[in-house]
Amino acid sequence: MAGKGITIEANALDETLERWLLELDFRDILKRNPTEIIPVAESLWRISAGPVAAERSSPHYYAALIDGVALMSSKTYGATRDNPLRLKIGKDAFFVDTGMPMPQGCDCVAPLDGSQLCTLEEVEITETIAPWQDVRPLGEDMAAREVILQKNQRINPFDVAALYTGGILEIEVVKKLKVGILPIGSGLIPAGQVPTVGQNVEITSQILKNLAKTWGAQTVVYDIVAENQEAISAKIDEILCETELLCVIAGPSRGTELIADYLQEKGELFSWGLKVKPGMSACTGAVKCCPVIGLPGYFSSSFIVFDLFAKPVIQRKMGAKIPERKTVRAYLSQNLKSTDGAVEFIRTNLGNVDNIPVAVPISRGADALMSLVRADGIIKIEADRSEIKAGEIVNIDLLRPDGDIRTKIMLAGTYDICFDLLRDKLLEQFDDLSLVMSNMGSMKGLAALGAGYCHIASVHLFDDESGEYNTPIIRRLFRDMPLIAINCFHRHLGFMVPKGNPKKIKNLFDLTRPDIKIINRFRGAGTRLVFDYHLRENQIDINQINGYSNEVHTHMTVAHAVSSGSADVGMGIAPAAKASGLDFIPLIKERLDLVIPKKFLNSYPVKSFMKILNSKEFKEEAGNLDGYDFGSTGTIIYEK
Repeated sequence: MAGKGITIEANALDETLERWLLELDFRDILKRNPTEIIPVAESLWRISAGPVAAERSSPHYYAALIDGVALMSSKTYGATRDNPLRLKIGKDAFFVDTGMPMPQGCDCVAPLDGSQLCTLEEVEITETIAPWQDVRPLGEDMAAREVILQKNQRINPFDVAALYTGGILEIEVVKKLKVGILPIGSGLIPAGQVPTVGQNVEITSQILKNLAKTWGAQTVVYDIVAENQEAISAKIDEILCETELLCVIAGPSRGTELIADYLQEKGELFSWGLKVKPGMSACTGAVKCCPVIGLPGYFSSSFIVFDLFAKPVIQRKMGAKIPERKTVRAYLSQNLKSTDGAVEFIRTNLGNVDNIPVAVPISRGADALMSLVRADGIIKIEADRSEIKAGEIVNIDLLRPDGDIRTKIMLAGTYDICFDLLRDKLLEQFDDLSLVMSNMGSMKGLAALGAGYCHIASVHLFDDESGEYNTPIIRRLFRDMPLIAINCFHRHLGFMVPKGNPKKIKNLFDLTRPDIKIINRFRGAGTRLVFDYHLRENQIDINQINGYSNEVHTHMTVAHAVSSGSADVGMGIAPAAKASGLDFIPLIKERLDLVIPKKFLNSYPVKSFMKILNSKEFKEEAGNLDGYDFGSTGTIIYEK
């Protein structure tokens, strides 16, 4: 509930977007911007205000197309090697080079191999030359008054060259739309400053600024304003007259509530709340004929809402269609559940496994900036879908050009920090390759491998019956697939605890103490399987462990829970503890292996990956990681 008596609602995307544009149309806000005349030198990517015609032809004279002899074609009729024609040089025949103007009275060029110099004053022609043969006519490329640009055309580098060629030095273009971006947040600081504890660098505005710039708009990012109604209202009042579209990025405490309140009080609030993930708290409205979008504060949410609502306004006001993102189709690598009734946008990586395009969903967190950096595209789940099954064909709107989507090595299963090092080393030596890691746990990684959705599965699965890692489970699951399992490393699992281990946790039995709260890994994770096995072996009742049912997906999430104080201890690995400023108590040494179908072993991507894995440089650098043993790296553990 907002302070002005309005309530956030779950508005359908299509209806909200339609109302947004209709309301702006009704207020005559979406009419095309006025025009201005600028030098052609400054016209790149601007929008032409109207048709532009050439003022001169190109070429603007008749020119020789080849090196040869220029002459009048009618004089060559009947000329052969047996009956050559002799012409006076400088009177009836003229030597010309390619591109030279044609001498007056000449309408063709005889090639040098069809003519020869008889004397210093005469040339001999031994063939009939057709009129205008090897002559480039006036205006062949561009005729005077020919249209170079159509109305509402986005001017590219070739268009600029054509304008100059046609004698155009100034051009009338549509004025750029002025987009204002206002970030809110008392704990935010501008980029370039060093944050202290509790502060965050405000970078959402930079994402939006550069997006708007690529769409042809002019953007102004205003100084961060404090997250209170008085400061927000005063700032928006001040800048409204300077902008034609205002995008306000909500603060972390009260979200878009304060923006909705402002619109309700000073203008009109069209909508507050959206059935879209991420971006559910977006609001729209207008004040004094200036359209206003209230954007959620997180990077991904702001990007999605800005793309949906700002882009069509910029497109209409600038008078030219913004190029659509290219869409490709691929097989989904894992099940995707979605909020029923909401449109969801899922960031994804793309790869090719055995000539089959594969889409691998990545982090859905609205504040996960690196998921946007690493994503190749976005999957849109419509509101009437609650789930898309693995193996279904999905459409992906690309976030980067095709040429930027490198040859991918798709690795699914257990994530580890050494894979980041592997990715960096791979890119250093093979700049056309990249490693894509899909963190889904060991069992799901093996399932993805069996379904043909990855090249490599990373696994650390402990088998209760044999007391052995990986091999028994691989053998059971892959009875018919020829494959190998190669050791990647051994690593220590242990307890991650706050610095100094204030609660003096030493072993598994300490987890049953009433003053201890744990954070656990999800069922099916290799770490969880080992943890549960040792609890059973030590006859420890899970019902006596406070927090046993609190599950997260990654080692880093476990570490964050402990470092934030929401848990006292969690099972994980040493690098995650170190990265979060925690102490690490080693308990168990486990083995992580890479499972690879034999059909991929001779492929360029996998061979390159194996070269890096076995390289001296990788092992030396990886050896600096705490809690690891790379002595068996590259050793074949199992082969079928």
